[in-house]
Amino acid sequence: MLAQSVVDPARTTLWWPDLQLVVTRDRGRQGVQWEVTGQWAGRGWIGTMEIWLEVVLDGVVLHHYVRLDPEGSTLSAAHIRDLTARYCTQWKRHVFALKDELEATRIMGLGAAASGAREQTMKPGLGR
Repeated sequence: MLAQSVVDPARTTLWWPDLQLVVTRDRGRQGVQWEVTGQWAGRGWIGTMEIWLEVVLDGVVLHHYVRLDPEGSTLSAAHIRDLTARYCTQWKRHVFALKDELEATRIMGLGAAASGAREQTMKPGLGR
């Protein structure tokens, strides 16, 4: 379910409502890469974004890479730090909400396989 969730247009629109994402590389259960354009924090942006899923022990680590540049202008280092902090805080809220949703049936103190959560989140063939 994790691989399906991170490519679901309804979810990605919720996560990044002002950005337009075009899939440039669909890696199925391993993640997805997008070309990105749009507005965020009052500026136009262009670049790429990627979510890469890595199976570790009985779970999955979700890696998120963003490479965006402002269109038509440069930003000060202080402004970039501010925007990065805002973006990271927003992203963490979304990804931890997804984690809570997908692990809702996981039994505390047991590994994912023992509680059935691994089967729910990493079934073979989850790619689009």
